[in-house]
Amino acid sequence: MRGHDLVPEAPAGAARAGAVAAAVADAAVADADAVVTMLPAGRHVLGLYGTALDLYGTALPAARPGTLFAD
Repeated sequence: MRGHDLVPEAPAGAARAGAVAAAVADAAVADADAVVTMLPAGRHVLGLYGTALDLYGTALPAARPGTLFAD
């Protein structure tokens, strides 16, 4: 499992449990079969899923065709 978080310190806990921390969201979704996001607000979802001009990367173009996204 790979993960990325808006809070820079958060992936450390997941890494202790066996996850791989990704520096950007794009890297977290590459080669994934499914992507689960738990973002704080709709603007974050739109930024991650639909805009190339956001702070979090653009997840959809980085994903393989057929990747399941759930927020």
